[in-house]
Parts: sequence; structure tokens; C-alpha cells
Amino acid sequence: MHGDFILKAAKELEMRPEEILDFASNINPFPPSDLEEVIIRAARKARYYPESSYLELKRMVAEHLGCDGREVVMGNGSIELIDAFFRFNQGKTVTIPYPTFTEYERCASIYGLKIIHRPYSDIFTSNDADVSVICNPNNPTGDLLNLEDFRASKPFLIDEAFIDFVEGGEAPNEGENFIVRSLTKILAIPGLRFGYGRFPESFARKFERIRFPWHVNVIAMEVALHYLPDLRNFSRQIRKAISKERKWMIEQFIKMNLDCRGRANFLLVKASFDAEELFNFLYRRGILIRTCRDFRGLGREHFRIAVKSRTENEKLVENIREFMESIEKL
Repeated sequence: MHGDFILKAAKELEMRPEEILDFASNINPFPPSDLEEVIIRAARKARYYPESSYLELKRMVAEHLGCDGREVVMGNGSIELIDAFFRFNQGKTVTIPYPTFTEYERCASIYGLKIIHRPYSDIFTSNDADVSVICNPNNPTGDLLNLEDFRASKPFLIDEAFIDFVEGGEAPNEGENFIVRSLTKILAIPGLRFGYGRFPESFARKFERIRFPWHVNVIAMEVALHYLPDLRNFSRQIRKAISKERKWMIEQFIKMNLDCRGRANFLLVKASFDAEELFNFLYRRGILIRTCRDFRGLGREHFRIAVKSRTENEKLVENIREFMESIEKL
């Protein structure tokens, strides 16, 4: 189940999307206070084509990442860049750790890569594949590796979609490091689709040749131009708020004898019951969680939840507690 399920759920439950408590999508519960105003202002330019070379936006991304502008890549969400990485490496062998974001395996299969599955903690051990992938911090476990000194000698996709929610761990923009990020999570704009990152220059040039023109829409472009200059400061503030709520949620789950982990803006929970039953219980009440049985290495007892505001978190915890009490009586 991906994030678009909220619209389907709202229709089925006869609720407005804003009435749904969406803990299935890992987006920032504290978006910028002026976000709606910025989007409305940007929408006035929707009657025009964006300037297809995106020179100003590339310059700003390069400044934000601290890389050469010739290495900058941008896409219609980070998934376009992830897809390009696998497209560039068709027919090769790829190491994909588990459990992790399921789209890596799907893209690898599309482009005919032979997949070598390896536990997430062993990704750097005896890795002889042609190319590799890692999500850092990892979705859905929230594990974080310190990659500050990591410089790959072979193509290595490092998906940092959630890096804004953690302190440190960023991989350097050097060597064969293919860095991919997104504004989707930190700005809470999954509908706008803006991914960006750094590819080695030769691959960045190749991406420019194969991408579609105007692949970043003008609203996403204007939003990125507005927020990228101060994104690191904004992210520091968000990390403090998320950390406080994450700590509170972990404490509540421990009291309920639920095992949970995560260092980003979401938690992976392991229960003694079938998470599908919890999903159905919560769904009828307009609350969404992410079951994890489709993640390699996880089972029906796992589920993932986003960290949100205290009021929302309290409602989730209260409902999970009620569910657990109900099954104890059976």
C-alpha cells in the first residue's frame, strides 16, 4: 500500500481526505507555515512552460548539496532518478539489501538486473556486485548508517529521501556515489513531485539526454527555489520536534510490549498479532498504517507508522491500545 491510498480510503469511508489520519505516509507533520501561500503564488505560473534547462534551479541544488552543477540531476520525484540509475545499469548484477524500499527491486527487474539480496547490515560485506543500492536512513526500518566517509568505487545508489529527518550520515558527493533526495517528505508535498541529487558527471550528462523536456513542473520548481536556500535550517527545527514525538511514541509502545525501532520520522513496529487485523480495525476509524508483509524479510506481525503531531499520535496510540485490549478478551 503506497501513499495514494488515502484518496481511495476517503472515498470508500465517505470522509474528506483531511479527515483521514494518515500514518502510512512518512511525510513531515510540521510543514512550513507559508507552504500553501507559496504554492498558490507558484500556481499563477502554471500557464507557462518551465524553462527546460532549469539553470537557476540546478545552481541552487548544487549550492545546497555542495557539488558541481554539472553533476546535478532533478526529476519528477526521486523515483525518476532511481529508475534512471537502474536503466543506466541494465543487465548487470545489483546488491539490494533487505528489508528496504520495494521500488528498487521492481526497477531492477524491469531493466533485467540480476539481484543479489543481502541483509541491510551486511551491504558492505563481500559485495562483489556490479552496482549496489542503499536507503539511508532505511525505509521501513529507520536504520541509519554513517556514510560521511564512504566513496564508492563502483556505481552505488544512495537514497537519502529521509536524510533531512536525521542528524549526520550524509554520503559525500564524490566518486561513484549516486545521491538521490526529495522534497516530498520534508516539505510534505507528495503531490508536487520533486526529486534531486548528484550523479557522477558522465551519468548526469546521460540523464540530461534521456529525460523528457519539462519533467519538473513549474509549481514544483518554484517551491524548490523558495525553500532550498534555507532547507538545512528548517530541517534542524523539524528534527527537534520529530525527535520529541518519536521518543514519546516509543515510550508508549514499550508500555504495550510492542517492539519498535527507527531514527527518522517513522517507526517500524513488531507485534505479537497480525498487523492486517490492526490495519482493518484502524481503517474503519479513518486511521491508516502501513502493513509490511510485502517487504522482503518482514512478516505479517510488522507494521510501519509515521511520527506525527502529539494530538494525532495520542489518537493512534489510544486506538492501538483499544485494539490490543479487544483481542486479549477473545
